[in-house]
Amino acid sequence: MDEILAFLFGVIAVIIFFPVVYRYIFNNSLL
Repeated sequence: MDEILAFLFGVIAVIIFFPVVYRYIFNNSLL
């Protein structure tokens, strides 16, 4: 159970964190 919860937490973290980083890099590239 703990491994499954850790995996789900990691997936959610990536889904939330990746778009922020991508948008940050994309905006800097435009500047």
